[in-house]
Formats: sequence, structure tokens, C-alpha cells
Amino acid sequence: MPKQALSILVIGAGSIGERHVRNLRALGVDQITVLRSRRLPLRTIKEDELTIVTSFDEAMTYAPTGAIICTPTALHLSQSMECLRRGMSVLVEKPLSHTTAGLAELEAAALSAGRFVQVGYMMRFHPLLLSVKKLVDENAYGGFVHAASHWGEYLPDWHPWEDYREGYAARKELGGGAGLTLSHDLDVALWILGADAGARGVVKSKGSSLEVDVDVSIDVQLENGKGQIGTVHQNFFERTPRRTYTYLFDEARVEVDFFANQLRTYYPDGQVDTETIEDFDRNDLFLDQSRDFLSRLEAPDTWADYTHDQISSSQRLLEILQ
Repeated sequence: MPKQALSILVIGAGSIGERHVRNLRALGVDQITVLRSRRLPLRTIKEDELTIVTSFDEAMTYAPTGAIICTPTALHLSQSMECLRRGMSVLVEKPLSHTTAGLAELEAAALSAGRFVQVGYMMRFHPLLLSVKKLVDENAYGGFVHAASHWGEYLPDWHPWEDYREGYAARKELGGGAGLTLSHDLDVALWILGADAGARGVVKSKGSSLEVDVDVSIDVQLENGKGQIGTVHQNFFERTPRRTYTYLFDEARVEVDFFANQLRTYYPDGQVDTETIEDFDRNDLFLDQSRDFLSRLEAPDTWADYTHDQISSSQRLLEILQ
């Protein structure tokens, strides 16, 4: 089916919802419906470029085949279930939920509906991390030993146009907190270490000057069945943004700097290889994720196994964060 003929429902029109609308347009999708609880003004999109509705019943008159859920975390599970019930496959922004309750039922609903669920961990599409994943899977450089990541940003700087204390990331009842909101990097670590990786220790903290009632930092230690270790740090209070990944092999150290779009490989003899992605934009990851979602709509033979993998990986992640 040509992308122009696809009808996609976007649920929620905050910054990430508007991003998805722009990207769908860029990918050639013309039939876009936005479901909002209220008809508030859009920030970056002209309202005459899409259809805005305030109920699922109204949205269904446009016969959407897929939905992208961009609402606060606490709403993800119920809205995913509603979309499946109405015959739509779902791309739900991360994390899939704020709790493990109901995940088995979600998978059963997808199988019953003959649809699929995709979770929006777009960092799995990052070309440098895909290179690392290949090195780990191939046991390169004498064998993989250890993974570590650090992601720190200052929450009030995320959306300067709004009060950070009112955003979902700062509010427990909406599924906020550094662990859930920044869970991209925990997902990356679990993806790199493999399906048998689990937590050996988790430390959450609320200690900072931020006016929030959620964890503002989290440190997780992971281990897989091969004894390979991963450590993950995420925080809301780091004033100078930092997002780095370090992978230790017996014969090399591989570092990825997200903000520099760079991968560096250090060898015992002092040699350093550097790979830089020129003109890389973070939105490229969202575009690749949307391409995958749209193409998967045309591949029903993959849906059952894919949904199981997506929900199982989210189950592991949420068990660690609870």
C-alpha cells in the first residue's frame, strides 16, 4: 500500500506528538488524524494540515490502520489496548507503561486482533550503536566484557516554553521520573547485553534542587548469562548535557559520544580510530523508527514474533525500574 494511502492516528500533540506528525508528513503519509483531549493550539504545526478529533469514535471515521501514542506514560497501556481493540497496530512512545501489570494482556490483545505493538526506543536505530551491537554479537576485539552508559540533562531545559514541574516527566502519577523517562539507555544496555540480562542492583535518588516528586537519578547494574556486566546512569539534574556509552573488549575500548555523533576505538598500542557521522540529526532516529513502523504495517507475517519481543523486552526493563 502506498504511504499516501495509509491513515495514521497520532494520539497526543505535545512536542513528541508534533514531531511524529511532521515526520509522517516527510515520509509521504497524507492521511493523519490527531486525537487530543482538548482542542488546544498546536505549537509547530498548522491545524489546517491535519484532522483533529477529541474521541476515538470520531477518529475511527477516518479508518486508521495504525496509531502512534504520544501521551503521558501512565496512559500508554490503556490507549494501546483501545487501539488494538479497534483494529489498529500501535507504535507507543517509550516506556510501554509505568508498571508491568497488564503487559501479558496487551500481548494477548495484539494476537487476538491480528495486529502488532512497537515500543518507541528509537536509539536502537542509531547507526553507531548498531555498529557496537554488531561488534558485541560477533565477540570482536578478543571478546566483549563490559558496557557503561551515562546520560545526564537538566529537566527544566527540555521544554523552556513550559513549567517543568507540570510536565509528565516530573509527576509520579503520570509515570515520570529519571528511570522511566530516560529509559532509552537502559533499553540500549539490555539490547546490547542480550535477552538473558537482568539487574544485580538498582539505586534511585530524589536528591536534587528540582521541585519534583519523582526519582531524579538512577543507577543500574546489569549482568547476563556470560558474566558480562553493564552499568547505566541517568539523571535529570546535570546542567551540561552528557550522553556517552563505553564498551570494553579484551583488546579495545569503544566509546560513543551521542552529542558529538562520534565513535572512537582505542587500542592497546595507542592507536585511536574515529568515526564521525556528519550532518547527523537526532530526528533521523525518529524517521528511521517511523519508516520501520510503516513498513511493518505491510508485513503481517512478522507481527506475532515482533510483538512478543517488544513486550518481553519492556517487561524486563519495567521489572528493573519498579
